[in-house]
Amino acid sequence: MLSGAVGLWELSVRAISVLCMEDHPQVEATLASLATVEALLIGLDHAERRLATAADRLAVVDACLRVASLAENLLVEVVGEAERADAAKVAVGCGLRAWLADRHRLNPRHAGALIKRAEALEGLAVVRAAALSGEVAPAQAAAIASVLQELPAELDGAQRERAEEALVGYAAEFDPKGLAHLSQHLLEVVAPDKADELEEARLAAQEKRVHRDRRLVFTRDGLGGVRIHGYLPVGEAEFLVTQVDARVNALLAAQREAPDRTDALVPVRTAAQLRADALLELGWFAASHAWAPGSDGDRPRVLVLLRYDHLRSVAEQHGLLVSGDDIAPGDLRRMLVEADLLPAVLGGESEILDLGRAKRYADPIQRVALAARDGGCVFPGCDMSPGWCHSHHTTGWRDGGETNLAELALYCRHHHPIVEPRRGDPPWRWRHQMGADGVPEVVPPRHVDSSRTPRRHQRFRNPRLRQ
Repeated sequence: MLSGAVGLWELSVRAISVLCMEDHPQVEATLASLATVEALLIGLDHAERRLATAADRLAVVDACLRVASLAENLLVEVVGEAERADAAKVAVGCGLRAWLADRHRLNPRHAGALIKRAEALEGLAVVRAAALSGEVAPAQAAAIASVLQELPAELDGAQRERAEEALVGYAAEFDPKGLAHLSQHLLEVVAPDKADELEEARLAAQEKRVHRDRRLVFTRDGLGGVRIHGYLPVGEAEFLVTQVDARVNALLAAQREAPDRTDALVPVRTAAQLRADALLELGWFAASHAWAPGSDGDRPRVLVLLRYDHLRSVAEQHGLLVSGDDIAPGDLRRMLVEADLLPAVLGGESEILDLGRAKRYADPIQRVALAARDGGCVFPGCDMSPGWCHSHHTTGWRDGGETNLAELALYCRHHHPIVEPRRGDPPWRWRHQMGADGVPEVVPPRHVDSSRTPRRHQRFRNPRLRQ
């Protein structure tokens, strides 16, 4: 069934091509030339490059880039022609974006971006001619279109034409990023008497546009990951970039000093991975300090909805008021909102467990005490401050560990999973333990230290380092 559908689709496309060539014979030459290029590329003998010299290989890369650039510029041009002619709707009854996505299995977002690139070049005859002749690369053409689009509305047609010609000339010297930064110089060329005034107006319009277009999108890929797509105003984004970079530098310093740097089983993080970890740490830091409304530390919150009648019944059954007096609905609600609720965790025989099991996560007072005692991540060589650390249970919560100060230690996001206990305590893993004097220790794996001698952070040898 699928092959039949594909066959009908191919027949319809061929029929469209025949009709086009009958009405416009010049299209036949274009299609014939493209078919020749396609056949030549497919027919290349790739084995002949096995013994090529280094210079020859670079020459081939250079030639391929020129061909790819010309082909991409031509693609943008003909996509623009097809969109302006509404060709997809006329020929196959759907929009060009849908046709591109279906016919060539493009991501719909990429198909839409291709059409937008073509629309941005509409009316820029000089840029398009330079692109089709190979003088301007695709990314350069897009950058030029972006700069021209942001020129102040006060410029007349002649000034805009001069600006377009100037930018095409600059393409021989500047890459896309360099072209995008030529706006001030461009205004000095086409309107020298009002350049400062026009540049101020351009920047104001740019700020308004960027603020309007700001976005942050989280897309779950279905494979266990989340893709982040964003666009932020450059000035405000600089705060985020600065914070992430600062965390990356701190992580690099910790990575250089920590003893696990010699452990081949601990993967070395790339710059991109460090930036990802830094961004995640910023989010965790905000959550752990209850910065975000509705957030409560580093744990999820469960909202339980109860009808008042049921709540009152439960309160009466369990003696909420020791006196046994009745209580008004409003008073009961206020009491429950304002009261500190202590969960009583019952074991298998309904015995009340130690209150150290009442809460899984360290409370604010315990966090203060941990910060004073540990001074930060306790993994030797790590200098992460307390605010960036997780509270780690010596005996895992799942295994009956208690949330008591003597059972907790601070570990940063990177080192916490390294010491997270595994069943059977395999000798190839790092392990956390508390020393006999109550000081956190790290036991190295056997392949790092055959004696597995416990190690302590230097802060515990020099209390000043905890300040």
